This record gives sequence, structure tokens and C-alpha cells, in this order.
Amino acid sequence: MSQARREQSRASDTIIPESATAFSDAMVGSVHTMFKTMTELQQYYLQFATRRLEKNAEAASEFLRCKNWEDVAALQQSWAKQVSGEYAQHFAKVAEVTQHAMQNGASQIEASTKRH
Repeated sequence: MSQARREQSRASDTIIPESATAFSDAMVGSVHTMFKTMTELQQYYLQFATRRLEKNAEAASEFLRCKNWEDVAALQQSWAKQVSGEYAQHFAKVAEVTQHAMQNGASQIEASTKRH
């Protein structure tokens, strides 16, 4: 086999493993990011649900202490305002975590392709 053909053969041997490595690195990185994000989101959801259940139980106790309909209406308005604010904060945090994960995943893929 000629020298040029051997060098061409060696070059193609190294291209395939490098591209396979780049793909493998990108896949491993994206799976790692996905599981990390899923775990983080699960924690936020569970913390939020626990906090909401505790506050709803407190509100139910307060409703039982109301003496008239005006007290009930005031408590209901206060509770609704608090709940809507907490949901807004919760979903803003979920969006932030998700956006960070997507940016991290894109950076990993970009870095992996640049290396190889």
C-alpha cells in the first residue's frame, strides 16, 4: 500500500472516533443536564406543594374562626392574593431553572463540537 493511501486510511480512522467521541460527549452531557434539571424541578414542586398544603390548612382553620360574611370575604381575598403571588413566583423559578438547563445543554453541545 502506498504511503499516501496509508495516511488517508489513518486520517479516516481518526475522524470516525473523534466524531463518535463528540457525539457521545454531547449525549452524556445532555442526559446529565436533563436528570439534574428534573431532580431540581421535582424538589421545587414538592417544596411548593408542601408549603401550599400547610398554608391551605392554616387558611381553613382561619375560616372556621370567622364570625361573619365580611370576615370570610376579607380572608378569601387575602388568601387568593397570597396564592396567586406564590404561584407566580413558583412558575417564574421553574422557568428560570428550565432556561438555565437549556443554556447549559447548548453550551455543552457547542463545547463538545468545538473540541472535536
